[in-house]
Amino acid sequence: MSNQQLKVSTEIEKAKGSVIFTTTHADTLGNANRIELIKFLSKSFDLTVYAEPYDFGCQVFEGIKVSPIVSSNNSNRLSLPLFGKLLRWYDMARVVNNDNSDFVFMIVSTSPAAFFIRKPLFQYVHQYGERARKKSINAKSLLKKLFLFFKNYTISYALKKSVCNFVVSDQVNTTLVNYGVMNTIVTKHGVDLDKFRIPAIRSEHDILIKLREERKFIVGYTGWVNEDRGLDIMLEMARLFNDQGDEIVIVLAGANEQYSNKISKYMSEHALTNIIDMGIVNSSLIPGILHCCDVCLSLLDPRVPAFHVSPPQKIIEYFAAGKPVVCNHLSTHKALVRDAWNGCLIEFDAQDACNRIDELRDDAETLVTFSKNASESAIEYGLSSSYQAMISTITRALFR
Repeated sequence: MSNQQLKVSTEIEKAKGSVIFTTTHADTLGNANRIELIKFLSKSFDLTVYAEPYDFGCQVFEGIKVSPIVSSNNSNRLSLPLFGKLLRWYDMARVVNNDNSDFVFMIVSTSPAAFFIRKPLFQYVHQYGERARKKSINAKSLLKKLFLFFKNYTISYALKKSVCNFVVSDQVNTTLVNYGVMNTIVTKHGVDLDKFRIPAIRSEHDILIKLREERKFIVGYTGWVNEDRGLDIMLEMARLFNDQGDEIVIVLAGANEQYSNKISKYMSEHALTNIIDMGIVNSSLIPGILHCCDVCLSLLDPRVPAFHVSPPQKIIEYFAAGKPVVCNHLSTHKALVRDAWNGCLIEFDAQDACNRIDELRDDAETLVTFSKNASESAIEYGLSSSYQAMISTITRALFR
């Protein structure tokens, strides 16, 4: 190793980073991805994760120092109307400003804290844009649109304070550039490929293993379950498969109690037995679920603006498990899925989805080819492939 390489290696080991990690929905696929990212960074930097909720942070960041963001002394004032969030962001900044870290790393959801941070700052932008359907124009929608514009302006201004912002897609990058945020690097979602290639199989997977033994064709979906993410279409697909007498089962992992009730009601009304609702599952079960599937779904309502900008992480996990993807025509889908190569691009329509899945079920050779291509597609999304450049960028900025 050259003297210069030794110097850089030593500097990386000495660099200390403060990570701000907050979440309101603890065990989700998105959080699992960002947790893997932070763990990957911890291999090169001495990190302290300021977590909210604190208990969840201690649970998932084993081997990394975890501290709370909000102390008992100031937690009450955070509930104050209007000023609560401002005070919360200020407290986040105050904590990291006063520790001995060399830099701060945080997710875009806490971007406004950047206004108060006085250290080299790096932000990760995993999604961007309004996550509700486009609706007719009225006074309420105009007010909401104005608020969204103000929110985006505030976040973009905060992002400009970063040394660098790591963004997950070209679409997000273009959106930020339009807001004048130029300090960006496209950094694709990364996944731990080994977790999906050699999944841990547990008792929770027994129901799916039994379906495979019965030679059922399994169509899987993981992630948030709601109408905007194709629930109504998936329910109709199950009905169509049932009416056609197809031995096809749809497995849903990610429905909360509200949507589990909706699924159960639909199954009862249509006398269906070909839907397996696994409810909210621990992210550690996802690789095993995908292992048992034949193809997987990503159905995003094109009326939701954010879906045209933020690429669905689930597709990369499907690829890592070697599963072809059936998804609807969106730029974020098309950036990942090649029609008739590693999946199928369809209309946002149940019958179209059923037709393509029937074709794959009836053509074993094509299914095997698509599966092989899906596995090959996953290679560029391995943790090192996606995130090593992030480490290099932070290191150069700190020690140039």
